[in-house]
Amino acid sequence: MSGMASQIIEALKQDQKLSDAAASELTAAAAGGQDVERLLLERKLLSEDELLRLRGRLLGLPVVSLMGRDIPPAILTTIPRHLAEQYQVIAFEREGNRVTVGLTNPT
Repeated sequence: MSGMASQIIEALKQDQKLSDAAASELTAAAAGGQDVERLLLERKLLSEDELLRLRGRLLGLPVVSLMGRDIPPAILTTIPRHLAEQYQVIAFEREGNRVTVGLTNPT
C-alpha cells in the first residue's frame, strides 16, 4: 500500500468519515493492489472534490481551480510545453519574479 493511501485512510478515520471496519477493508484492498482513491470514489465515500481537498491537506498544498481563469499566454509559456506535458504542470500566475504553478499530481 502506498504511503498516500495509508495517510488518506488514517485521515478519514480521524475525521470520523470512515469506520474502523471500513478502514480495515480498504487497507486489505490496498494491500491486494487495489487503488484506495478509486475505491473511495466508487463506493461514494468521498466526492472527487473532497478527495482532492484531502490530498491537498495531507500534502500541505492549496487546491486551486483554474476553471474559467484567464491565463495570459506569456505566463503559460513560462514553462516549456514539453516539460509542462511531461510533468503535468502549468504556470498560471506571476507576481514579480514569483511564478505560481499547478500540478495534476503532486505526489
